[in-house]
Amino acid sequence: MWRIKDAEELIRSRVSEVKLNESIEAIKLTLMKRLDEGVQNNVTFIENEIKLITQRVGRDNESHITSFSDVRNLVTKQDKKINELASREMIKTLENADR
Repeated sequence: MWRIKDAEELIRSRVSEVKLNESIEAIKLTLMKRLDEGVQNNVTFIENEIKLITQRVGRDNESHITSFSDVRNLVTKQDKKINELASREMIKTLENADR
């Protein structure tokens, strides 16, 4: 009789051990799946942020190029006006020097 009880207890402990191992494995798989999903979500978020930053930098760069071009054109026009005025002043100075 005691052998039967020992065998029953052994079987119960083994069944409990198997159930425990199965539960541990299920929890492990669930955690790994959640971890993978979290990592993927972070990667997707980072990729989207990089795209947004790249677009913003591109727009800012275009704006600065346009601004620089506008400034260059303005400086060129002012330089031409200064040269024209300097030439006129030189002509007047030369005319006045002859008198």
